[in-house]
Amino acid sequence: LDSGERTLLQQTVPVTLWPRTRFVREWRGESAFGDPIRLEKTIAAWVMPHESFVEKFIAEAKTRLPHGWEFYGGAGFGTIPMKEQVRAMYDLLQSRGTSYVAYTHGNDRWGNYQDVRLPSQVYRTSNNLFFEGTVLFASLMEGIGMIPVIVLRPGHAYIGWLDPDG
Repeated sequence: LDSGERTLLQQTVPVTLWPRTRFVREWRGESAFGDPIRLEKTIAAWVMPHESFVEKFIAEAKTRLPHGWEFYGGAGFGTIPMKEQVRAMYDLLQSRGTSYVAYTHGNDRWGNYQDVRLPSQVYRTSNNLFFEGTVLFASLMEGIGMIPVIVLRPGHAYIGWLDPDG
């Protein structure tokens, strides 16, 4: 760090970089305590509710709602129950032939990871890994204003949502 003629800070620190397509669940690099560092919270980086395919999908999924209803992720006057909104989106994905394929992951000296595609890439195909499908659905849910919740378990990911009605 330089401020004109005087050096304020000079330090070298090791940095580990991964490609954007790699979700690292656990990193076994150097840590202060020597224990692996859990990185599951970074899953939110793959949720992308503002991609153009989300708007197109929502417009198509609206046709699956009862006449006159609109998507609205929160509680409010005259809104369709959140479960019905989720059902409309799920049914549309199923009608497109979306399906789950085998879980693949890597495990090397640096950690446990899974290579994943972005939600827009997953949407253009009909196959997705457990993580990819969950993040795709979370992107769609967030796109209508819902608050998705992703639960990770060894070998699987589950999607849920916060429902103000309980």
